[in-house]
Amino acid sequence: MFWVGGYGPDMNGTGTGIGRMVSRADGSLEYTGVVVETPSPSYLAQGSGHIYSVDEGRGTVSSFVASGDGLVADGTVESSGRWPCHVAFLGDALVVANYFTGTLATIGLAPDGAMSGPLQTLSSPARDGHAHSSVLAAPGLLVSADLGADRLLLHSIADGAVTRTGEGGMPAGTGPRDLVIHESGLLYVL
Repeated sequence: MFWVGGYGPDMNGTGTGIGRMVSRADGSLEYTGVVVETPSPSYLAQGSGHIYSVDEGRGTVSSFVASGDGLVADGTVESSGRWPCHVAFLGDALVVANYFTGTLATIGLAPDGAMSGPLQTLSSPARDGHAHSSVLAAPGLLVSADLGADRLLLHSIADGAVTRTGEGGMPAGTGPRDLVIHESGLLYVL
């Protein structure tokens, strides 16, 4: 089973919420429909017994709990920026990339997975920054992509705080979007 999000009318799309897809016997996927209505859930992350979605047009992050074949809303918090486009796990917190404002924000998670609100916000080092994603590259090391500034930003994590420690420039116009860590430890950048 797969959860699927997308853009709703507040982001000029036609989606109405989070949908569900299931595998067919032949290996193809079947879309079974929307299971919970929510505006523009453009990126989803699953963990701690929850599905977390960025609500890009509203500037929020929402949490849902699986119930049967559907999802039940469990809370919504501000993303500490505009146009949140990515959410990832950061130990006992979430880290959210806010595209329009270029900020990265951390949102606390309670032991049961419920969100406890924004903890910290880091601004882009560039005036034209557009945060797009982040990945926990190693214990205590967060890497984020700043699409507008053509940079990868390095952050240390200690005692629940995220501190920017460095950056790596990329060729002008590269626009790094998404990051993934390969099992070999290599960082791939889209």
